[in-house]
Amino acid sequence: MRIDISIKGYREIVCEDPYREVWNQLHYFTDVASVNSKIRERLGLEKGEHEGNTKKQARQITYSITQAENYFRAAQEVDISVKPNLIYYGISALANTVILYNNDGKFSLDYLRDKKQEQHHGLEKKFDLKEDGSAEEIVEGISCKIYRRPEKPKGQEKPYGHFKNFYNSIVRECIFLERTISFDRSIGKRLSGRPFSPMPYDWLLNMEVMKSADKKRIGDLVETNLDLLTIFKFLPDMVEQLADNEMKSNLFPGSIAHTTHIIEQDQDGKNQVEDQQNYGQTKFYISKLSVEEKEYFKKVSLQDKSTELKKEYPANLYFLNDSRLKSDINYLPDMTQDLFGKVYFIYQVEEYIQELANLYICFFCTGMLCRYYPDYWMRWLEKSVGFKHLMDSLCSVAIRKFPNLILNQLTQCINHFHL
Repeated sequence: MRIDISIKGYREIVCEDPYREVWNQLHYFTDVASVNSKIRERLGLEKGEHEGNTKKQARQITYSITQAENYFRAAQEVDISVKPNLIYYGISALANTVILYNNDGKFSLDYLRDKKQEQHHGLEKKFDLKEDGSAEEIVEGISCKIYRRPEKPKGQEKPYGHFKNFYNSIVRECIFLERTISFDRSIGKRLSGRPFSPMPYDWLLNMEVMKSADKKRIGDLVETNLDLLTIFKFLPDMVEQLADNEMKSNLFPGSIAHTTHIIEQDQDGKNQVEDQQNYGQTKFYISKLSVEEKEYFKKVSLQDKSTELKKEYPANLYFLNDSRLKSDINYLPDMTQDLFGKVYFIYQVEEYIQELANLYICFFCTGMLCRYYPDYWMRWLEKSVGFKHLMDSLCSVAIRKFPNLILNQLTQCINHFHL
């Protein structure tokens, strides 16, 4: 039984060392009594019911976090020749925390082991390795597929293993946006009997959590070749590194601003909120687009009849979505966000996979390479400056961001750490 949860909240945490503070926050999930209480509440258990089992599961979460922290710490102390392998072990351990926390006892480490269930990475390598080539050619040949355990009759094999359990346990990712709440006042009536236009007189700011792209079912991914080049194109913290290597991302920088207008009528000195007149407006800008990419975003955005294209520039688009314009489809382009809160709009969203899953896949592949194919791995690092730069950047992103994304899953909240 997976627990029905989602990310709903937002926390802004100012600190001197964001990486260290992420782990400080994860340490709250190493308190067995506290985590046991949370698990029992999430499962709706009565007092005393399965007490020993839930305490055991809470203890397994604390072990996983402790091991993961040490793997990540060790990864920071070594160079790129072995770093991806240590990061993969850290990612696998942190993945266990979400599997254990968002499921019942049938997903505990000992139960799966005793029943000989899911005893596989959940991914299988599919490498097309080239001794020489550009960074782009090298990463395009590094891929894997979701593992399906052989079954009879043939053709009915289902996803199996650790990655499948992790992917099914994570909830849909979200981004955070600043929202303005504007209080507009319509005062009296003109002599003609027509009211004045609402005039803003006060406003508030708050942070809004907004769902990102839909999470695909794992069954829809089983035939997909998960190559590193495609995955890199959807990682928001790798956009500039791709550009440095003359590789194009599928993420485009932009901005989005939402205002909720609350209308008040002032009649005979009495303020009254007119709910039926309240409305929302969302402005969004997408930049650095080619002609083809502009056509894509116009097509997906304008399917919502409440969205208008206000301005078009050689490489930019400006849209306005106004809730007063009725539409059968409620749609905004899918977005993701980097560590600093910068928004990116997703191009070819049908190929997009959750960022947590993408990072897991990256380090399954690169961990396999550096430990089982050192002749290729070390040669690429020596011969290709671009490849080494991409791998260094990927490792830095994963060490800082993967624990943060796991914390978001455990707290059901976006945790934004910054100086």
